[in-house]
Amino acid sequence: MLKRLHPIAGIVGFITILAFWLSTVVSELSGSADMITAVKQAIARGFLILVPALAATEASGFRLAGGSSEPRIARKKRRMRFIPGNGVLILIPAVLCLGKLASLGELDALFYASKPSSLSPARSISR
Repeated sequence: MLKRLHPIAGIVGFITILAFWLSTVVSELSGSADMITAVKQAIARGFLILVPALAATEASGFRLAGGSSEPRIARKKRRMRFIPGNGVLILIPAVLCLGKLASLGELDALFYASKPSSLSPARSISR
């Protein structure tokens, strides 16, 4: 079962992150404050899909890896130790802040200053 769960959860997580990125780019290029607001609020709600998918991917990956000493798996396990903290301490607060600012119509300097922190960690999660 883990051999099926791991890739499915990983694909769901990857597609969700890809949808977040693409919708962000499209909304920003449109220049529409309403579209940007809708996208940021949808992304915040999309965490209800992303977080369980990433948790399932991580948990199943660790179980599948077991005590393997294969170098590639060992590197992945070391890297994975930092990713949950990155998401909890940087990604989730940044996305929630952006969603709140967008819902208040405050697409100002703080909004745009928060954007890189919400986009950069997403890239490391999908690796």
